[in-house]
Amino acid sequence: MQMLIPFLIQEMSKLISDNEPVDANELDELVNSRNIPLRENHRQFLIKYGNCKTLLINGFSDFTFKQFKDYYLDDELFYTDRIPLSTVYIGTDFADELLCIDNKTGKIYVYYDQKKDLLYYDRLESLLFTCFMKSNYLETVFDRIRRNIKIFSPKAFLKKNEKHKICDIQGDSYYLIGNELYLVRNDVYETYYAPLHLFKIKYRFMMANVYEGGVINDYLSCRVRPAHQ
Repeated sequence: MQMLIPFLIQEMSKLISDNEPVDANELDELVNSRNIPLRENHRQFLIKYGNCKTLLINGFSDFTFKQFKDYYLDDELFYTDRIPLSTVYIGTDFADELLCIDNKTGKIYVYYDQKKDLLYYDRLESLLFTCFMKSNYLETVFDRIRRNIKIFSPKAFLKKNEKHKICDIQGDSYYLIGNELYLVRNDVYETYYAPLHLFKIKYRFMMANVYEGGVINDYLSCRVRPAHQ
């Protein structure tokens, strides 16, 4: 993952309105009392962002410290909705699916019946970045946002911009093209057009959101700035 993602997280973190850190002692007491094998990066995530409801709660999703604490303190939930071995509960995703983080790899999975299912995020940073990209903070950090843009000739777009690809997160792909960040949903759609009611022409396209300027310009400026400055 290129440095753009950490840079965007860093800059957007400055805008969080409810950023009171979680009490580390309270978190550690919970971890010790329940013998939770909490990864250090997950611990730091909870301390820094765990009280940020404006960031970590969106629709069905909830990755707050309260959600984490409620899971481990609710005996009925803890014992009936058990997570897979060698994982830790992390929260619910945007489709209300239960997620756990693998103790060894740090990868985040959907789980059912104590078994890991789909891989959702390759790392905690990807989950955090997704939370930011679904939050209201976007309107502040970019100069312009265009949503649901159709990209025709998907194969040509992907081939042309392969070198600009940053990462894949949850089936979406991110590209940095000039000073625009493209979030491309990789599903390919088809539509038909019949000019003058003659032959139907089939078009294939993908959908994208395009985030222009603002914090992207700041990132590009930092990247080209001479080392001695």
